[in-house]
Amino acid sequence: MDKTVKKASDQTIANPIKDIRFSVIRKHNSATEAETLDGIIVKKQKWLMFDNELVFCADYGVHFIYEDPSGKPYRWHQMCSCGSPSVCVGYKAYEKDASVTTAAESTDPGKMFVCYIHAITGRHADGSQ
Repeated sequence: MDKTVKKASDQTIANPIKDIRFSVIRKHNSATEAETLDGIIVKKQKWLMFDNELVFCADYGVHFIYEDPSGKPYRWHQMCSCGSPSVCVGYKAYEKDASVTTAAESTDPGKMFVCYIHAITGRHADGSQ
């Protein structure tokens, strides 16, 4: 039985969105500051505003959560310094990593910004824990 497979076209499709990459870290010299590929210095955030609420950010030691200050369209706004997007989640998503946030830490107790890749795999995008 002959199963001929068509080869996919070698043609490149133009992407109408020019700069969609995440705000990836180029230099990571400390646990509180890093430099993105765009050359922007970003700093560790303890809280981020989200839906008019102050939400606590996870503390990973080596990596940290920050807001991408570039303002470029089509980019993820909250990021982890490992290169992964950061997401706002409830306690069930981070119960293995941290205790529940309190009213003193967040205007909406239980919510926290965490590294998306770390929440799913237990490791950061660069492979570190």
